[in-house]
Amino acid sequence: MLINKIIFYTTGHNGDIHYSREFIKDIIKKIPNITYEYHFNSSVKLLKDISSLSVKPFDLWHIYKNHFVYDSNTNIFYINTWIGSDYSDDGSGRYGCCLKSNYFMYKKIFDILGLT
Repeated sequence: MLINKIIFYTTGHNGDIHYSREFIKDIIKKIPNITYEYHFNSSVKLLKDISSLSVKPFDLWHIYKNHFVYDSNTNIFYINTWIGSDYSDDGSGRYGCCLKSNYFMYKKIFDILGLT
């Protein structure tokens, strides 16, 4: 899959942004030379230290329930970073809203991106 841009998104709030930031920084480091955006409705100040990440207001209501969306026409890969989106295979929510759930979710994201 050819990716020109990754757009992270969440309908969550400050905690979701806080939990996701280090995972996103790692993805940016491991996949350089593409464009990155994060769509959410919290303060843009939460991510101002990640210079390679553009921040946009959340406007992706047409895909917000999906874990991933790949648009082959634009080569944009959308990644849902809301921990409440339940990345478990059995719909159990696995561990609830905690760091362990974030590790579980990002393991799936990293696998799809081919990252360790």
